[in-house]
Amino acid sequence: MNPPKNAKSLVAYFSRKGKNIVSGAIIHLPVGNTEVIARMIQEATGSDSFRIQAVKPYPEDYYETTEVAKEEQRTNARPELTAHIEDMRVYDVIFVGSQLVGHDAYAGVHVPRDL
Repeated sequence: MNPPKNAKSLVAYFSRKGKNIVSGAIIHLPVGNTEVIARMIQEATGSDSFRIQAVKPYPEDYYETTEVAKEEQRTNARPELTAHIEDMRVYDVIFVGSQLVGHDAYAGVHVPRDL
């Protein structure tokens, strides 16, 4: 998992806290699962970090979020993001993480064109 020596790396991730399914039950997570993993990768690799966030936040409710995400996938939507990476060319390695909906990443995570 470690990038080559002297390589500049980035962890870009989308993570959703709030109501999520864990082991078949809906529970409230103060930090999203993907953010937990992104932090672990960042610490292990010394990477820079970039949190992918949509201007319009997803609903707190898990099922409402799932419906929004499915509609985004169906219409090939690309939500407006709160920030973008200025120049991705400075990175030799980019780790990308996202929660999945219907076997696909959330619409705001289609990289590199959207970041």
